[in-house]
Amino acid sequence: MLNTPYAPVSKAILLIAAALHTPVFADTTQVSNQFSLIGINEIGTLGSNGATSPGILFDPTGTANYGINDFLTPGAPFEGFYLSSSLGSWGSNNNGSSDFVSSNPVQTSSSSVRWTSTSQDGLIGLTTFYQLTADANGAALGITTSITNLSATTIDNLQFLRTLDPDPDRTQFGTYDTINTLGVNGACAEGAFSLQTICLMASPSSYVSQVGISPSPWSTFPSDYLSGTTAGDGDYAIGVAFDIGQLAAGQTAQVSYGYSMASSITVIPPLPPVPEPETVSMMMGGLAVLSLLRRRKGKTQ
Repeated sequence: MLNTPYAPVSKAILLIAAALHTPVFADTTQVSNQFSLIGINEIGTLGSNGATSPGILFDPTGTANYGINDFLTPGAPFEGFYLSSSLGSWGSNNNGSSDFVSSNPVQTSSSSVRWTSTSQDGLIGLTTFYQLTADANGAALGITTSITNLSATTIDNLQFLRTLDPDPDRTQFGTYDTINTLGVNGACAEGAFSLQTICLMASPSSYVSQVGISPSPWSTFPSDYLSGTTAGDGDYAIGVAFDIGQLAAGQTAQVSYGYSMASSITVIPPLPPVPEPETVSMMMGGLAVLSLLRRRKGKTQ
């Protein structure tokens, strides 16, 4: 595991780490439409290869001319997911650190990708489905993550977090700072000069969810975001967390959330609908096969 529990991460630490080691993702795929071009890599996070574009490119004109203002890749990219529980903690981040087995993302269409993996300790299985959509004002990347307890015991106090350090104005205007708000659109970060905005929000769920804004050093604890942390404006991270609670052995929990992007915070598009049950079943079928192959491999060693 990366850290148990995870320590907050500052931009200075990530910049030093990036200078010493640039992660190389063996397989990266992309989703795109007229507003956005997004990389998805083999550790299940957004981004192509550290600071290599595309991370989360956005074209406010809706003509697929994405330009240089990338929400993710300037400086030391920071986008990923984290889980905490009574059994342990796991996570993946675009900076190259991951507690999950590298797994090639599968492109199911030009606008959708599925990623399936297990934690390196074999206790957790994840299947994440990415679906990029658009309306007249911008793009939305809907994300559904299915979490399966592969252990032989019940997991208590399970919490899940997705988080991003957004930098829409760094490349063109030289600043990492954003105007950050919590509201009906979720946790939003707006470029003070470009006005380009990205929001991270939760879809309706049976689990308690909460968005938050974390000051530097950015927290990777789901509990911090569940408490509704809000740090104001600056070079801060936005996040959405879910309190899943108890997960029995072999049981699966599903959470849906996503990123929405627009030319300003006033026209943020909605997230796409949560995938139909048959789609989720197909996703989980892939996870079951992966888990079986992993167990068979372990028996032959």
